[in-house]
Amino acid sequence: MSIDGKTKILEAARTIIIEHGIQGATIRGIAEQAGVSTGAIYHYYSSKEAILYDVMDEGLSEIKRIATVSLEDELQNIIQEIFEGMQERFKKDAENRLQFYLAHEAMLGNEELQHKFKEKYEDWINRLEAIFVQAYNAKKAHSQRP
Repeated sequence: MSIDGKTKILEAARTIIIEHGIQGATIRGIAEQAGVSTGAIYHYYSSKEAILYDVMDEGLSEIKRIATVSLEDELQNIIQEIFEGMQERFKKDAENRLQFYLAHEAMLGNEELQHKFKEKYEDWINRLEAIFVQAYNAKKAHSQRP
């Protein structure tokens, strides 16, 4: 199985989670939806949580793109990028529901997802800080976050 196989797995996971929630998403169900064996899934992922993390990471990649643009562009273009990104995001009802399910699962006590979500949250904060530093031509300050 190639990269296309991993893509199929992630698309299947998205579909299953949107339709059945996190609890209804099983490795077997994802495999069936993707048209692959469970062994093929374990070739790429060690657990359901690892799949969930990749789904979450892909769904929240817009901030990475905007942060990259912010390092190379002027304030007006950054504002336009943010505005267009938000408009597109609001149109993605299923993706928004998916992100809610993933965040909810992490908050409920799935320790593996909590840890990965915390790491991702730190990355988001750092990227947002970079956007604001660039947008307002400010000096990067010492973070007050714990």
